[in-house]
Amino acid sequence: MLRPITLCLATLALVPAVSQAHAQLLPDTGTAAVRDAQRRFERYRREHLPVAYAGGGECDVRIGRYCYWNSDLDDPPREPETIARERRKLLETLRAHAAARPADGWTAAQLVRYLVEDGRTDDAVQAARACGEAVADDADDADDAWWCAALRGYALHRAGDDSAAAGAFDSALAAMPDSTRCRWTDVSLWLEGDAAKHYESLGCAERERLARRTWWLARPLLVARAGDEARAEFLSRRTLAAIYAGSAMPQVERWGADVEEVGLRYGWPTAWARREQTFGVGATAPPSVIGYEPRPARAFASTDPTDSTGGRWSLDARYARSRFAPSYADSIVPLGHQLARFRRGDSTIVVAAFDGGARDAWGSGPLRAGLALAAGPDSLLAAHLRDADAPRGTLTVTAAARASALVAVELWSPAARRAARARYAVPPLDSGAAISDILLVNAAGYETDAANGDLAEVLPDAMGETSIRAGDRVALYWESYVAPREDAPITVSLTVYPRTMSVARKFAVALGLADRPAPTTLRWDDSGRPDGPLGHVLVLRTDGMPEGKYRLELSLKRDGKELGVAKRDLELR
Repeated sequence: MLRPITLCLATLALVPAVSQAHAQLLPDTGTAAVRDAQRRFERYRREHLPVAYAGGGECDVRIGRYCYWNSDLDDPPREPETIARERRKLLETLRAHAAARPADGWTAAQLVRYLVEDGRTDDAVQAARACGEAVADDADDADDAWWCAALRGYALHRAGDDSAAAGAFDSALAAMPDSTRCRWTDVSLWLEGDAAKHYESLGCAERERLARRTWWLARPLLVARAGDEARAEFLSRRTLAAIYAGSAMPQVERWGADVEEVGLRYGWPTAWARREQTFGVGATAPPSVIGYEPRPARAFASTDPTDSTGGRWSLDARYARSRFAPSYADSIVPLGHQLARFRRGDSTIVVAAFDGGARDAWGSGPLRAGLALAAGPDSLLAAHLRDADAPRGTLTVTAAARASALVAVELWSPAARRAARARYAVPPLDSGAAISDILLVNAAGYETDAANGDLAEVLPDAMGETSIRAGDRVALYWESYVAPREDAPITVSLTVYPRTMSVARKFAVALGLADRPAPTTLRWDDSGRPDGPLGHVLVLRTDGMPEGKYRLELSLKRDGKELGVAKRDLELR
């Protein structure tokens, strides 16, 4: 189960001083009357929040006054209608003030904030646009245009339009003073270890380039859905931090560096509840406030974007450095697949066969399947995106052979709000490679155990997973790029290495009742086929092989010298 994420603040804790750097004061402070109305609403909200009996466990992370943890709570308590009614009253006050002072950045920010909170994201986008138009017409406030653009980006992101949000945030960053832009694009709180130290040593321009790579790696889907959600999420968190810094919040009376860090790392809550605290007989402390961020949130961001493999991901890590919840998917799961590379001159064909499981899990709506190879946020090497009728199939791309690239295999159902992905770095198939990768193929169409074949012919039967039932057959397809000769044949060997043993087999081996599984090797000579295809098909029979995991190794040798080796894992279940 994916668990909701909560955070709790004991209001008795001391409030640290607020520095100018952390406060990020807004372009305008608003009038005293409208600020007082906003404070009164937040005070009313805290006093009338529903009670949640949660938050008594250990903290996963402590940040200043905050205790953050992954919670097994059910859905957050429903907001009382009385709070919704008071928010609507506040919105009317904010609308009236915005009409009188349309270029007031503080009022515009609060109007956008509470419209989003009220679920009226389209109205929030319009309010942010009105702010931008008013500022553009007022020469005295022209320098504040970036703030209205940031509000528009935040509202668009919350409305689920990350492509439009990207344009709004681009405008905001371009119009910001350099020092402000450097602070807004600072992703150091998403990094740790050596990567964080390296980031701190860089100048602002180099930090911005590394920030772009951090957001790129953190995108939940690289090709199946348009829009850089990770970047929009981060900059939306910055925008809301700036809004909160100059106004009252549901959980704290005053802004602090710890408040900002929690929000930037784990997101700002979208629902709140109270947890009563009692000390001794008749002694009651003020309630602590629990905030519930959007869920299910996952650890999408790589904590080391400088890693040459493209990033390390553990989406369900308990002690994650950062998390966020995609707006378009309630679940993102691993995608069963196999990947194989084949030479074509100075290019490589990459084949991804995928299997997302039962169709019922994906609903009846259309699916989007995608395969991409990329070397960086501005270097898409190849991509294949198509509609799919079933959650299984095959995708291919052709790319120039080069250094390691990030590969993404993705499946997404917008209607079912479900996605699956596989993502990791792959090296190129060397231009001088003697053998391709092994592609596992359904053996049902092969009457003989060995044959020559063509890649296009086997692709429809490529398996989207690397496991079969024990006792079944599986076909291995590969290509060899070294021409055999009758006077100097190539020796081909297939070795099957057991990698695991069942509990019963381990027990029998320990008692001396059975031998440890040993590798099995099959060898034959390939003496040539002058006009034949590059591809080979070999059917592997698994009769008598116990359940478990195996490593398949295909080796090509000539005169005892190894020319190349291809490997593939296979599981018998």
